[in-house]
Amino acid sequence: MKMLIPQENIPNRPRKLFLLKLFGALVINSVVAFVILADIVVWIYQAIYFTVSDIPKIERKKYVVMTRHKLKGLNIVQRWSCWYCEYTNGVIAWMKAVANQTEIYSCAIKYSHGYEGQGYQENFYPQKGFEGDNKG
Repeated sequence: MKMLIPQENIPNRPRKLFLLKLFGALVINSVVAFVILADIVVWIYQAIYFTVSDIPKIERKKYVVMTRHKLKGLNIVQRWSCWYCEYTNGVIAWMKAVANQTEIYSCAIKYSHGYEGQGYQENFYPQKGFEGDNKG
């Protein structure tokens, strides 16, 4: 069975798209600054809020694992792309885990609408019992 490699099926595009590709690369890579900032902010958030509230911390090192960029045979662009994907996806997965942990300990009420990735809410309280007149 042949493994599908997404980049393998992309046709060669004319050279006139070089500037467009360069612009796309700049836009994509500008996200790194925001991911680094989010990484720092969530680390501070967890350090303060989880400590004060006695909430078990989510280990960042279980989510942000950087190995693929070290593979031999990658050129510098591929190496950067691997680093970018591992770091960005790892930080976002860690942020999601921190948000889930916050919700588990701070607001264990199920969403009235279901969506992917909310399986941890299985033992939460149903919203129905909390729907009252909030004219307070």
